[in-house]
Amino acid sequence: MVVDLHQLTVPVAKAAIRSALLMLLEEEEEELRQQQQQQQQSRPRTTTTAAATATTTTSKATSLVLITGIGRNSKHWLDPVLKPALIEWLASDFSPPLHAVELHDNPGRLGISAVEINNYFDNRYKRCQEQQ
Repeated sequence: MVVDLHQLTVPVAKAAIRSALLMLLEEEEEELRQQQQQQQQSRPRTTTTAAATATTTTSKATSLVLITGIGRNSKHWLDPVLKPALIEWLASDFSPPLHAVELHDNPGRLGISAVEINNYFDNRYKRCQEQQ
């Protein structure tokens, strides 16, 4: 998923990133529901045991590309505000931290790997399970 943030203020960009993560999570949850339905439909209609009802699913979230720009619209030419603010926020406000790295082919873009996003979703899921 690609999210263009380069014309946004830091608070609005943060909201856009949270929205994008929520969209990815909802897509993943829908995919997991479909997998579980398929597993239930393909399961024989005999006695059900706890082992038979356990489902194994794998997170398959996609990576996230954040277009931040290189600072052309900053108060001081080419002195970016958005990119460093988002890198710091993603690393400090998420558990586990989301490490955004500058893409080597475009300094105006940050990438968050699918592995990082999956770890975040898995941790979020575990916290929700613990609260129940």
